[in-house]
Amino acid sequence: QNYRSTGTILDAANNVIKQNHGRKSKKLWTRNEKGERIRYYEAGDEREEADFITREIERLVREEGREYSDFALLYRVNAQSRALEEAFMRAGIPYRVFGGLRFYDRKEIKDIIAYLRLIQNPSDDIALKRIINVPRRGIGNTTLGTAEELAVERGCSIFEIVSSASEIPELKRAADRLTGFADMIRDFRKMSESAGVSELIDAVINKSGILDELQAEDTEESKNRIENIRELISGAMDFETRSEEKGLEAYLANVSLVMDIDSMETEQDYTALMTLHSAKGLEFPVVFIPGFEEGVFPGLRSMESEAALEEERRLCYVGITRAMERLYFTSTHARTLFGSTSYNRCSRFMEDIPDELIEICGDRKSGAGGSAGRSSYAWHGGHGFGEGRGIGGFKPVPGIGVPGQSAGKGKAAAAEYKAGDRVVHKKFGIGTITGVMIDKGDQVLEIQFKNHGMKRLLAEFANLVRL
Repeated sequence: QNYRSTGTILDAANNVIKQNHGRKSKKLWTRNEKGERIRYYEAGDEREEADFITREIERLVREEGREYSDFALLYRVNAQSRALEEAFMRAGIPYRVFGGLRFYDRKEIKDIIAYLRLIQNPSDDIALKRIINVPRRGIGNTTLGTAEELAVERGCSIFEIVSSASEIPELKRAADRLTGFADMIRDFRKMSESAGVSELIDAVINKSGILDELQAEDTEESKNRIENIRELISGAMDFETRSEEKGLEAYLANVSLVMDIDSMETEQDYTALMTLHSAKGLEFPVVFIPGFEEGVFPGLRSMESEAALEEERRLCYVGITRAMERLYFTSTHARTLFGSTSYNRCSRFMEDIPDELIEICGDRKSGAGGSAGRSSYAWHGGHGFGEGRGIGGFKPVPGIGVPGQSAGKGKAAAAEYKAGDRVVHKKFGIGTITGVMIDKGDQVLEIQFKNHGMKRLLAEFANLVRL
């Protein structure tokens, strides 16, 4: 017996978990009332998704007298918190991240921001001291201490000392490493004059050696750090799209503002943000599960085996049963996460939940098609919303070919692609097309890249070269 959740929430949880075949049959039940239906919202992107959540929280606080502490956001991966945190700061809603650090407090994020600050201002000694040996490049505390003492004596920045290390006897042994670092920063500085911030961050993580070091570490923690760094690129891309002021200086000013707000003393009444793993054993009156879509929840890596997928389903069950009174699932039409944009279908776990338990909210419900109208992204072929349930708009195409048509830009050229084609993308390299979908008249290619995993790209704008 469950004393916590409404009947609707438990029905949804039971329907999801019973799809796991290796599980001993056990059904949660409650004497609580049926309660409200689970609400599903499809946003245009992750910013719109986060703004919907903050608007709903404000509405329920205003109309029902709820406290901010009544709410929890449970997400699949830490990197999702960046867009959510920024929305909470825009809305002025107090929040706290549990089971992990706030996005801009994470070491890898602070390191990249320090790189950017040094690139913007080479006289920033604090930034230099933080990252001169990140990643490890053989510049120890003794060498750094000597350079700092010389800078004080000469009344100049540490960067000036580092730049001229080959001419300073006290730094002769580390001169190559020091001047190499200084040259790299100067190259980044020159790049910043013409490149966008997201492109600059991408160059920093690749050319500094940060990404190589994390990839070589090859642990779950290092993989999470890589995801967070790539999500910083997503944030920079969002800034470039929405901000009137462009460039590194404006971006750093914006980051400083976010970090200042982030570090202010929080009230006792705050909304909880945490991963689904961290939520085990907790309960909240109102729960939001953002990123309820393929490639996020379940994640791409979990699709490689049935055992991993069943673990994701158990995690979904945990998330659903954290809710006592209200539960929201949200997804996006296009999500920029880890520095790249994907066009994801709604999570296959939605298919496990009966239509009568779901209420669609938002403007996009009318465009989803069908009686249930959950999302423009629908599962077909036995793994999600089927044809019989009338939910459509995102249908795999087994292989579209236009004989005799030459390659070129636009939708006509995109029609030549079919599953099995090997292609090259400017950023992601070599990949194999595993699916061709139609979404609102556009073709979306599902491509398995050798070094970057699964991506979903609009064929019209992917600029692929066929092998």
